[in-house]
Amino acid sequence: MVCVSILRSSGVHHFKGDCDHMQVEPTWISTCEHIQRVSTIYQQSSKVDRLLKRYKLPSDFPYTSFSMGLFSSRIPLAIIANGAMEVNYRHLVFQARPMLMPGATLHQLQKNLVFTLDASEIVQIERYHAASPFASQYDLLFSRIYTHRSGLLTDFLVCVGGIGPQVEHIRKQSNQLFLMLRKAIFTE
Repeated sequence: MVCVSILRSSGVHHFKGDCDHMQVEPTWISTCEHIQRVSTIYQQSSKVDRLLKRYKLPSDFPYTSFSMGLFSSRIPLAIIANGAMEVNYRHLVFQARPMLMPGATLHQLQKNLVFTLDASEIVQIERYHAASPFASQYDLLFSRIYTHRSGLLTDFLVCVGGIGPQVEHIRKQSNQLFLMLRKAIFTE
């Protein structure tokens, strides 16, 4: 019997049987370098900019903005893409999708990121803890994936997505995603 596991920010749903297929939405993609850039941006910002949430960002850097009358913010995002991921019979497929955040506008996410990885291209999967420079409650747990590919896919991060108060739930689901990825990719 085939099991379809669907992870959503609202919960993890398992059906009976052997897990050969998994869909995860929303899924976030990032890199260690990108996470480090977020920390650097925060550390180099003045206390006033931090208070007003108006960080000085490179023109191509992913960020979210909120506007409230005359006040607007520019907050760096720890991710480079949002989308849906499917792990199916030793393949990993990602397709970028729009990310919705109530009351905010998202900028510079990679909207056209699409890839398929065969298990034979994946060298290693390990846990990666991304400490938030803003507050430890926003720390994220990623799966770090090393591959034989070049560019972004050489070494990238993936986790379950979500917003705000869901972070603890996101961390738990991202841990389950890590375990399921290792099982799906490294099980003969």
